[in-house]
Amino acid sequence: MKKEKGNKKHGLRFGLSITMSVFLVLATLAYVIGIYAFGYYDDFNVLIPMLTVFAIILSVAVAILMEKKGNQEIFSLLTIAVSALIVVALMTLISARVYSFAILLLSDLEKDRVDGYRALYFSIGAAGLYMFGLICNFVAGFIGTKKVSG
Repeated sequence: MKKEKGNKKHGLRFGLSITMSVFLVLATLAYVIGIYAFGYYDDFNVLIPMLTVFAIILSVAVAILMEKKGNQEIFSLLTIAVSALIVVALMTLISARVYSFAILLLSDLEKDRVDGYRALYFSIGAAGLYMFGLICNFVAGFIGTKKVSG
């Protein structure tokens, strides 16, 4: 019996990996837009998008391999590695912005810098999207290889 192409089934873990990838791509775009669109930040850190790309590739690869080979211990370790990559990217983003968070939100030194506030909001949005991606990865780590129609 052949499977029809339009009737493929993917596991919930695969769907969560795709959702996590979307969140991480949006987070990286928000980070880059926050730097280049407003002119307030000028400290682009290539480590953040690089870690994000590695996390996306590794997560999708693990999800695909789990569907083909089933649950194995190595896939759990790789899921932890994906979480570590996301956390390092998130902490790098936060550590680069913590001073401007304090200056813009807690003092009056730059209260008239509208571009600073816009860039700050993009940074906060990027951090939030990284957190959503991290939560998707945590949930995916507890899911086995059950199949759902998709």
